[in-house]
Amino acid sequence: TCERLRVNDHTISSDTFVELCQHYEGLIEKWNLSHFETLTLFAVDLFFKKENVDYAIFEIGLGGTWDATNAIPHDLSIITTLGFDHMNILGNTLAEIAENKFGIIQEQNKVLHLPYDKDIQTLLQKRVADFGATVIPVPEVSFRIDETEAKPTYVLKSQWGETPISLMGARAAQNMNLALKAFATLGFDPTKSLSTLSTIHWPARMTELPADLEAPVYLSGDHNIQGLESLLEILSHWRYDKVFFILGLSKNRSYVEFIEKLQRTARSEIVLTRPEFNGVDPENIALPFYAIPAEALESLRKKVTANDLVIITGSLYLCGDFLRSTRL
Repeated sequence: TCERLRVNDHTISSDTFVELCQHYEGLIEKWNLSHFETLTLFAVDLFFKKENVDYAIFEIGLGGTWDATNAIPHDLSIITTLGFDHMNILGNTLAEIAENKFGIIQEQNKVLHLPYDKDIQTLLQKRVADFGATVIPVPEVSFRIDETEAKPTYVLKSQWGETPISLMGARAAQNMNLALKAFATLGFDPTKSLSTLSTIHWPARMTELPADLEAPVYLSGDHNIQGLESLLEILSHWRYDKVFFILGLSKNRSYVEFIEKLQRTARSEIVLTRPEFNGVDPENIALPFYAIPAEALESLRKKVTANDLVIITGSLYLCGDFLRSTRL
């Protein structure tokens, strides 16, 4: 949990986290705050009381309108792609989800966003007009893919220059281009910081897991269809003999469609497991299942070769389980 709160790229210490827990224990119990609401409360204390930061970035966890972070006054709203996630709360159509997401836009905000279809764009324009906000145009994204090695490298081409990026996928290039525009909107010159994009480390975004296995193992915490499609786009540029997916099944997720898409991946095999938190056992699915994630990985030991690839996906909680096990 500590890694969710960072200042100047440093994770807060366990002592600081415990101190925050003790200080707000009564308030958390009084208002029955959720895990995410509690972390948002801690972040506000950390950023604005303990550290007094110049800039604070909050990632929206659940839409916009009803998200805990929307209680925080802010000047800049950055909205990325829209997809079908948290549908039990946000709505069953993309328009309903978009309207909820756009709820993060507050009075007089500057708004940066990725391109949307006409109907969604109309909803956005209405929210912007109602709140006196201003949309900042974002330049189109362009990138190339270096496939000279088995693992592809993505190179972002932006109006501020060209640079390799450490994160993979068209989605990563798109989001980094948006981040550069946000950086410029705050008054900075992105040309002086482009090389930073080649050193960003984002756990469970196609990051390699130290594992005693002949094949490389990667964590990719994609937990919705849009995330999965990004993963499959990356794999389409990756050279491997066979790819093994360890898929974590979580509650309130449409894992049947997830599995169907993975099964259509060339030269692939799927093993099922469940995260320790919010996990669920599969029903009526004829695939190998291991209740303990480590056993799912161990089951591949005699199957994989050095030219194969192992991807752990479907749940950020599952990726967290594996990360914790490697730190023991």
